[in-house]
Amino acid sequence: MPQLAGEPLAAPPTPERVTAPASAVVATPPAATDTPEPAPTLPAVAATGSVVHGGNLRVVPSGAIVGQLCPGDTIGFLTREGEWFHIRLEQTVADCVPDRAPAGTAGWAHQTLLSAPAVTIAEAPAQPISDESGATIAPPADAARAQVTNVVDGDTIDVLIDGREVRIRLIGIDTPETVHPTDPVECFGREASTFARELLTNQRVLLEADPSQGEQDRYGRLLRYVWLSDGRLVNQELIAQGYAFEYTYNTPYAYQTQFKEAQRAAREAQLGLWSPTACNGEQKPAEPTPAVAPPAAPAPTPVPVTPAATVWFSSCRSNPGGAPNAPVTIAGVDKRAEAVVLKNVSSEAINLDGWIMCSIKGGQIHSGIGGVLQPGEQRRFQHVGSNIWNNSEPDPGALYDAEGRLVAYWPD
Repeated sequence: MPQLAGEPLAAPPTPERVTAPASAVVATPPAATDTPEPAPTLPAVAATGSVVHGGNLRVVPSGAIVGQLCPGDTIGFLTREGEWFHIRLEQTVADCVPDRAPAGTAGWAHQTLLSAPAVTIAEAPAQPISDESGATIAPPADAARAQVTNVVDGDTIDVLIDGREVRIRLIGIDTPETVHPTDPVECFGREASTFARELLTNQRVLLEADPSQGEQDRYGRLLRYVWLSDGRLVNQELIAQGYAFEYTYNTPYAYQTQFKEAQRAAREAQLGLWSPTACNGEQKPAEPTPAVAPPAAPAPTPVPVTPAATVWFSSCRSNPGGAPNAPVTIAGVDKRAEAVVLKNVSSEAINLDGWIMCSIKGGQIHSGIGGVLQPGEQRRFQHVGSNIWNNSEPDPGALYDAEGRLVAYWPD
């Protein structure tokens, strides 16, 4: 016997992932006057639980269930008391309701009547991206509208623009690899992909270009920021929730400051891939423990690099050739393990925060360089994210300080 909308499910499915608890207002909708025997409904009660699937809905901190509803959408709702309901949109509308917030609101602000029991979808307090003054940043007026058709992984999606499907690479982030043709799935890659799918599957989005990053990458993917209808910037959201790393490719980008701050906050809170228990602790993006513990002393002052002929960072694709190899040297690169060993050959402590280590063959940055390197200390820095070092061909590396000056070169 088929289930009626609003009727408890006899055998509820087991969800793959249940979102944070949400509050919903459950009420009996007005009976239609032209229906002699209205469909069975539940008494008007307050139910607290979780939206599990359907309707492009999500849960916000206030407890409201918010999102985009389309005709025929079915929502799975699980109460804390263990009751399951299917709730179906029964209003006749020409389009999804709504796909944009009304003028002057910060998020979706609307109420939609569903078949029994009804769910009130209240205003969603958006979590917008802000500039340094605290002013909210909104997507530009010329941002392209698109429909997400496929989530490839955490940082790559397919969208439909004017009837044409194109692939998008999100600017300013990098997530662990899951779809590389030869490399294994990386630590926390599946979790990042799952979170991206929850955010983006079947969503209507706005795409923002960044002239500083170019139109597309070397694989032909369009480089874009992706905005949700509630004002969230997906690129930043992935970083803020601990599913992606901030990633600068060659040149700074428009939201670099905000993304770096989001990563700092996620790391301090040990969210997602920053958790000590991520992947059973086998691979953690936190900085390795120094081989020599720093003595209790005031914070060391970074030693400036003053080579005779200064070479400045312009691109990881540029082979800089010779280098002073001081005050830090590249002691080795384990390309298969995606790890770099740096050694402080000076008599002073060196602060590596903001330093850049390049894979020149791939034109990519080795993540995780940072912290204080004591005199004579040698430390291994593990890259986390998509593989960058070429294992089958020579792939030299270059190390630049926080000012962009060439410090060391590894010829491979």
